[in-house]
Amino acid sequence: MLKISQLQLETVLTQVYTHATHMKSSLHGESHWLHVTQVGHELAEQTPDCDLAVIFLFGLLHDSKRVSDGRDPEHGERASKFACQLHQQDCLPLDNGQLDMLMFACHEHDNGKTSDDPTIGICWDADRLNLWRVGHVPKPKFMSTEPAKQHSTRLRALQTLLLPYTWHGLLNDYIALEQSR
Repeated sequence: MLKISQLQLETVLTQVYTHATHMKSSLHGESHWLHVTQVGHELAEQTPDCDLAVIFLFGLLHDSKRVSDGRDPEHGERASKFACQLHQQDCLPLDNGQLDMLMFACHEHDNGKTSDDPTIGICWDADRLNLWRVGHVPKPKFMSTEPAKQHSTRLRALQTLLLPYTWHGLLNDYIALEQSR
């Protein structure tokens, strides 16, 4: 159940834009976040038992606390804590279980793990399917979900890197998907 409204998105975006540490980065900044969110949506279309709000917010937050494009092993932990702060400020419309899932997905997203949980798996797969942007071909053995392991999905993720996305447009796509379920 997606509970994010356009107004709530504005509030979250204001907080992220104010507190993000590396958002202008061409590798890990806002453009990457948008593309991860788009690929997450495409994976969610093929995975009915996933939490769309967590996937959407993961795309926005997972790299929001990076301090560089190089090695930054604590950025996932910082993003996880940032998600908790936003929730405490009533910016994230999540219940405690969703918050825990989002925090875990952010905290562990760069540790090379896979997950049997469809929501966590989609979060991590959406990020890994964007490795094209740094010259790496995403490998099926590092994917959690069956859709992400498909060659056609990996190629589609490459194609998404050429397209512009907006937060409001993506939110509308997520809302339409939620309503179609």
